[in-house]
Amino acid sequence: MSPNIFAPPLLTSAASTMVAKGNILQWFFFWTATAVTIYAQIINGSLVVNSTTEVHLAYLDTGAPPHTSSYTTIFAVHDMVFTHLIFQRVMSVASSSGVRAVTIQRRPFPGSTPFTDEELNVTLTGGSGDEERDFEIEMRGHEIASFVDIFIQTTMPEDLHLPAFGQWPVYWIL
Repeated sequence: MSPNIFAPPLLTSAASTMVAKGNILQWFFFWTATAVTIYAQIINGSLVVNSTTEVHLAYLDTGAPPHTSSYTTIFAVHDMVFTHLIFQRVMSVASSSGVRAVTIQRRPFPGSTPFTDEELNVTLTGGSGDEERDFEIEMRGHEIASFVDIFIQTTMPEDLHLPAFGQWPVYWIL
């Protein structure tokens, strides 16, 4: 029987202290790190998406389906609360369905680069105004786009055929 990675681990004394002090976000990262350890059977890796700042994003990849040379690749990005493990069920059936699933772990979630103090300040307080906040949001989008671009260039087959612009479904749920 495989472990249920969606159920939080038993509260250890450290985790109990985190929750008691109201550090729910810290407890969530503790729980997520535990789940990542349990779920390490899928290919997991990390790509540098900004060589200047050395920002990297972690990912899980089912790999190319073994029974076909023609398949669809889905890039999935988690929302504000859950990690890339939210896509576990999709990943468990992807290969048998002729799909390659790649889940991207956003910053500052475990495995990806943490936010700098400045980025965290803007994230938590909105920074000094709309312009600074908008810039940070734009940078997160650039990181995801860079990840997809670098992943395609480095891991996809040479005879890759991309659909025409406008045929790519994109969903973003907060």
